[in-house]
Amino acid sequence: MSLEKVTAFITRDLPTGRELLVFQHPTAGIQLPAGTVELGESAEAALFREVSEETGLTAVEVVRHLCTVIQPLEPEERLLTKDTVLQSSPGDEGTLHRAIILKRGAGVRVIGSEDLYDRVVFPEYQTRDGEVVQVSARTGWIPRKHLTNDVARHMYHLRTNAPTPHHWTQSADDHLFSLFWVSLREDPGLIPNQDEWYKLVREQLRN
Repeated sequence: MSLEKVTAFITRDLPTGRELLVFQHPTAGIQLPAGTVELGESAEAALFREVSEETGLTAVEVVRHLCTVIQPLEPEERLLTKDTVLQSSPGDEGTLHRAIILKRGAGVRVIGSEDLYDRVVFPEYQTRDGEVVQVSARTGWIPRKHLTNDVARHMYHLRTNAPTPHHWTQSADDHLFSLFWVSLREDPGLIPNQDEWYKLVREQLRN
């Protein structure tokens, strides 16, 4: 099964020029609003849901669909296609691993396999001195049918329809995000994979 994801490039126009909305994740660096399309959900519905959840903004509209890319993954990298309990052993009777539930869209690394199950590592990251580093990892077993390396990412340009402050905070995913605007003439300092997406669509955002 393939997995679809969305990324929102939200801009506003000021007399000083066009600006892009980003947020500081408390442990994972500067990011764009993004997330996973749920089962039965359209890409645009997921886009507005993620924007609302991660920024608190509802007065936004789509300017254009920028592009859809097949997101490259490392050979052993997989993403979850549904919420899945991490098991401490493989098989239908496998014991639960401290009731750890990995969410749909989460990334893991496959390090082994047995029958219809893959042994995976679920890494956790933090930002230290401006770099994203792995700080811990949980290991367990997941049904192979719940994993995919086929990921399509839909990128959209949106704009605000109402005034916003330059800086505010939003509670999302059990974290407090610090949102702020940056000029399109500046480097927003995005985490590496999102910086690549930004470079891909930057000229379209300026037009």
